[in-house]
Amino acid sequence: MSVRTFSDYADQVFIPYVVSQMLDLVWDSYRTDSLKCVTHAKRSSCIRRQVTASGPVPRNWQDFLHVDMNKSELFLFLSEHLMKVQSFGDKLVVATGGTSAVISNATCNIFRVDPCT
Repeated sequence: MSVRTFSDYADQVFIPYVVSQMLDLVWDSYRTDSLKCVTHAKRSSCIRRQVTASGPVPRNWQDFLHVDMNKSELFLFLSEHLMKVQSFGDKLVVATGGTSAVISNATCNIFRVDPCT
């Protein structure tokens, strides 16, 4: 298996694992105005990398995940990619993308969880 891009990672690693396990996924959020985020940004020497479908996966995931914006974009990308999957059967999948909720079944009402804060 050759995982070169974020799209490859989502299709070949992340989604097959989630579908096989039917996990509850909870993403963390990274507020730019938080003290933790400001302090972490000052200490970090890691490089910011934009997460796109054709973008290359990082060679060093640990360094990549030290940058809060990298994690935020990755979580959003994976949530959106996950909602494109058609193999959930009768399972209802709800994921977050920033402060919005996305759902695998368009007939369900998500007004109680959207927006998520």
